[in-house]
Amino acid sequence: MKKNSKSTDVALRRAAQMPPLTHGCSGEDFDMMKSEAALWLSEQPELRQKLFDWCMNGGAIVFRNGLWQGVKYGEQT
Repeated sequence: MKKNSKSTDVALRRAAQMPPLTHGCSGEDFDMMKSEAALWLSEQPELRQKLFDWCMNGGAIVFRNGLWQGVKYGEQT
């Protein structure tokens, strides 16, 4: 099994401190944008940095002309 990087360990330790939060409302269609758990996670600097690094290192975003953008920005989907 691959060893986690130090930044992954830090991010996971922070996530392990998440308080009890909802991730959906019973009887309603799931909406990620209404998840208290996802909101809390996204507000944590360690996790936000890990997500950014993952996108950058995976080649999904690049730095061009002083700005970060998706590599397929402007393409039709």
